[in-house]
Amino acid sequence: MDLNKVFTFFSENIFVKRHLLPHRDGKLDLGSATTRWANVHANSVKVSTYLVLGPGTELTIAGGIVTATGTWHIVDTEGNAASDNLDTINGGVAGCLLLLNTANSGRDVTVKHATGNIHLASSADFAMASTAYRLLLSYTGSAWHEISRAANG
Repeated sequence: MDLNKVFTFFSENIFVKRHLLPHRDGKLDLGSATTRWANVHANSVKVSTYLVLGPGTELTIAGGIVTATGTWHIVDTEGNAASDNLDTINGGVAGCLLLLNTANSGRDVTVKHATGNIHLASSADFAMASTAYRLLLSYTGSAWHEISRAANG
């Protein structure tokens, strides 16, 4: 295992709060001297306790489009309008996950199915009418596909 490549991956993609611990068996762990919370293998990460996404950063829709720059985003309507449509999500790399929720329960964001590069379950739009609503997507390299949604308003 090339430890330089692994460390570069972590420094660019994961906020490491604790320590990167090399072991004699060639594996790396994230955690402290007393608590391991993730084992790092050549091409994967095994999380032993919690995978924390955050903090969620706000994106404002512009012409139906947002650009994802992280794993969790809070989406707001263009010009703080009462409602707006999200047609296209730019950004992302193949295999990445994206969690979305709305910025304000008084400003509904409707994620549109197949209007742009977003493909939702049951080929149906998803109106996020509350900050408690969530949408989890996966990127294929050309389109975002719904994994799950929660409408807990």
